[in-house]
Amino acid sequence: MAKYLTAYNGYKILGGLLLFIGVAFYLFWGINYHDWGDSGLVSFTVPVILFGILGYWLGVEKQKESTAVVKTSREIRR
Repeated sequence: MAKYLTAYNGYKILGGLLLFIGVAFYLFWGINYHDWGDSGLVSFTVPVILFGILGYWLGVEKQKESTAVVKTSREIRR
């Protein structure tokens, strides 16, 4: 259980959540109000989606960094 409670999994979950919220809000607003290019809608959803993508990417990079450190420390012990 503790191996799932890591910082990089937290970044991935938060990034995925922001990505989902941004896309869902954009679709909800566009379908309900038939206005897909509203500047207020775009100025809200684009940063939320970008932060979601960047958050998920940060989680992936942190995980790669963490596994690289573990591999390096194992090689040093040998």
